[in-house]
Formats: sequence, C-alpha cells, structure tokens
Amino acid sequence: MNNPSLTFPAQDLSPRIRATLWTFVALGVFAFIVSLLVGSADRGWQIYYVNFVLWTAIAQGGVVFSAAYRMTNGTWGDPFRRVGEAMVSFLPVSFVLFIGVFFGRESIYPWLHEATGKEAWLNTPFFFARDGVVFLYMMWLSYKYVRTSLRPELGRFRGQIPDRFRTVVERLTSNWKDDHQESEASKAKIATLVPVLLISFAVLYSYLGFDLLMSLEPRWSSTLYGWLFFLHGFYGALVVITLLAISARKVFKLEAGFATKQFHDLGRLVMGFCMLSGGFYWSQYLVIWYG
Repeated sequence: MNNPSLTFPAQDLSPRIRATLWTFVALGVFAFIVSLLVGSADRGWQIYYVNFVLWTAIAQGGVVFSAAYRMTNGTWGDPFRRVGEAMVSFLPVSFVLFIGVFFGRESIYPWLHEATGKEAWLNTPFFFARDGVVFLYMMWLSYKYVRTSLRPELGRFRGQIPDRFRTVVERLTSNWKDDHQESEASKAKIATLVPVLLISFAVLYSYLGFDLLMSLEPRWSSTLYGWLFFLHGFYGALVVITLLAISARKVFKLEAGFATKQFHDLGRLVMGFCMLSGGFYWSQYLVIWYG
C-alpha cells in the first residue's frame, strides 16, 4: 500500500508543453481542412483513416496491457499499468473519429465503387452499424474495467486529488466502504472483467482488422490479417507506454516511480512482441510467396 508510485502529488503539464501539444493538434486539423479545400480530399481522408485506425488500436491496446498485467498477477510494473489505463480516455475521441469516417467513406473504401461479390457484407449501412456497435461495446467494457481498477486507489488517496478532479473522483468512489472491502470487491470484479476484456479484444479487433483494413483490398484475403491487427495494436501500445513513461519520468521527476529495472522488464516485453509481430509477417509472406 505504500508504493511510492501511488503517492506522488498530482502535477500539471507546463504551459509550454501543453501549448506545444495543442499546436500539433491544430496543425493536423489545419492540414486536413486544407487537403479538402485544395482538391486533395482523397489523400486527406486516407491520412485521416490511417491515423484513426492506428491510434484507436494503440489506445485499446493500452487498456488491454493493463488487463494482461492483471491476469499474470504482475507486481513489477504498476506505474506502466496506470499509463495503459490512461489511454482509455482516447476511446471516446476514437468513436467520434469513426463517425467522421462515414463522411469520407467515398475516398476510403474501394468497395463502394466496384463490384466485389461481397455486397451483402460490404455495404454502407451494415458496415458502419456493426463496427459502431463493436467500438461502443469495447469502449464501455474498457471504461468499466478501468473504473473498477482505479476505484480502490482513488478512494484510498482521494484526499490528495486536486480540486478540479473532485467531481469525477466523487462519482467514481460513490458509496465508498472501507479500504479492505473496496479492495476485495475490486479484485472480485477484475477477476471477471479481465478475461472478458482480453477475449473481446482478440476476437473483435481481429474482426475489425478484416473489416477496416483488409476490405481496403476487397479482392484479396488473408486469414492471418485480423491477428496481425490486434497483435500490432497491443505491440504499439507497449511502445507508446514506454515513450510516455520515459517522458513522464523526466517531466514530473518520477524516478522513484519508474525505476530503471522496470524499464528493462518493459523493454524485454517490447522486444518479445516485436519478434512475435515479425514472425506473423513472415508467416504471411511465406504462404503468399509459395502461392
């Protein structure tokens, strides 16, 4: 309970860093709007789509990393787990971006302009309805998991939470009991939520890999492609968690929370999934080459 990574005082990003990050967001929005106005709408929507798919998979992979860490009863990387759980905040943004994909669908999906023999599956109403349900379900499940995971810690340290987060914390810790009861209740719920989240991610993000990406080449198919998508989402999340942890360690002076040995452990995990990803690509390449 005295883990120092739990008891650091809350800190804000410096105005300079915050302004820099918002500047990058503004530049991206500006470039996208310009591409629509100067006759490069196809390229603009395609870049939009690549970013939507990439960051959605990474954000979901961050939450799944936390669940996988819980599944293994890990004790070496609680600070990294919290970084992964923080990625849940991007999932509502991701759903809004998915709605944006609907308006750019003519520039993204070739199956809207050619006969593929898959019209019963690849048609606008069914495509966006089923994928929208998947995104909503995964967002709901992820928030439920993160709330269950954070509730004991938020309640335990709620006296140290800044006032601007008071309303959120009070909602997340409503009907708070004593620390022991809350911890036990959280463990019981997490024991159910973790396998559900892991299985849902593997199944549904494999499906999204087929639907969102493989459909961009509707006459080509690979039974491995869905696996590649969810695996790379998880692998990308590990890399982003590493980069965010390094940045947080430097900016917020969290050397005691993110120890060098912990980065060694995370680095080995990143390396392992890098090799696994490469193996999947090689498996697909080998079959295509033989064919």
